[in-house]
Amino acid sequence: MDLKDRLTDCINANVNLPVKLYQSYMTNKTSPELRIYDLPSTVIDEDYAGNRTEEFIFEIAMRSNDEEPINQTLWNISKYISEYNFNLVSQNDSFSFRQQYNIDLIAEQGEMHWDVFKALFDGLDENTYFRKILDIRRKDVSDLQGKELTSVIEAQSYYELDKNKTVEAQEAKVASFADALKALAQS
Repeated sequence: MDLKDRLTDCINANVNLPVKLYQSYMTNKTSPELRIYDLPSTVIDEDYAGNRTEEFIFEIAMRSNDEEPINQTLWNISKYISEYNFNLVSQNDSFSFRQQYNIDLIAEQGEMHWDVFKALFDGLDENTYFRKILDIRRKDVSDLQGKELTSVIEAQSYYELDKNKTVEAQEAKVASFADALKALAQS
């Protein structure tokens, strides 16, 4: 499930943990041990069209011979995910599809026809997280100045595709920029 993957990755990357958080139940093979696992989900609301709002519950447990690191680690995780600006981004965009269409893209892998996927993708509402990211990536900055320009460029850099962050892609951008400056100087 992409949600559990993203939650695990986010906690591992942003919380100072004594050991890595893994997705499984306790193995009792190592100490300390930190695990995340999901509990049964609950349907909160369902309309006549079958659109559902679900609550996903995860439990994080830790085992150690010393109680202090357990208390501190669980407190740090709780504090982190309780922050007002805590936000998870789907790595495979399945959150947006679930948000709008109540479709689990992982479950539909190999089942949904490409044309159906493209039609649904094109129909994503502008309020979905993915659509907002696309708008940021596509925003034209040529008429922007000052703080607004800086803000948009920072957002575009943050939401840039990983393939654009490779050394080769960055070198191509610099070369393209240099060519543009050269052409401007020659005109």
